Amino acid sequence: MVAYALWAIGAELATRSLAPEIVAFITYSTGAILLAGYLLVRPEPVEVPTVGSALGFAMATGAIMGVGTLTYYHGLQFGDTTAVTTIAALYFVLAAILDIVVLGNNLGTTDALGLALAAIAVTFISL
Repeated sequence: MVAYALWAIGAELATRSLAPEIVAFITYSTGAILLAGYLLVRPEPVEVPTVGSALGFAMATGAIMGVGTLTYYHGLQFGDTTAVTTIAALYFVLAAILDIVVLGNNLGTTDALGLALAAIAVTFISL
């Protein structure tokens, strides 16, 4: 959570003088280098898929993440960081709804109440 908070502040500061696309590219390139280093030193072997639906889902997810990243960085450049990060934090509510609709998982009463309260809280914070 701390890393995500620092990421948001750093991204907002960087987009003050650089285009959002450049900041996103630098940010994710740096993160990819860090991740590659981690994969090289971890004790478990790395299994890289070459075909199959897992590879397709991973690539599609990367494309979707790219779109989300660009919109997030544009929001930081032109909007208020508090509002942008708070609205972006609503992703988990949409993810939970998609989990039910697309994957067919169940949502309990307390889960539904928690998601509703979180959405209300995020809405108030972003005002």
